Amino acid sequence: MDSERGKREEELRRERVERPATVVFGGTAVAVGAILSRPTAGAAYDSLAVALAFRLALAAVVATVGHVSGAHVNPAVTLGMEGLMRS
Repeated sequence: MDSERGKREEELRRERVERPATVVFGGTAVAVGAILSRPTAGAAYDSLAVALAFRLALAAVVATVGHVSGAHVNPAVTLGMEGLMRS
């Protein structure tokens, strides 16, 4: 009975964590590569490409690990919130 439960838990973990994370990271890598491989039209376009790539990467990180830290990407915020809750 325990082996069946362990198999089901492993399957759920794969469905909820590993597969979405793989898709998000893979898709982000492809999108950032596509954005940055385009020819640039000047300094303003360079800044826009960097900003868009950063925004896309940040969105992927929040979507992937947001449930763990409450979408705090900065570890100082997460640790500060934890400290406030314990005091």
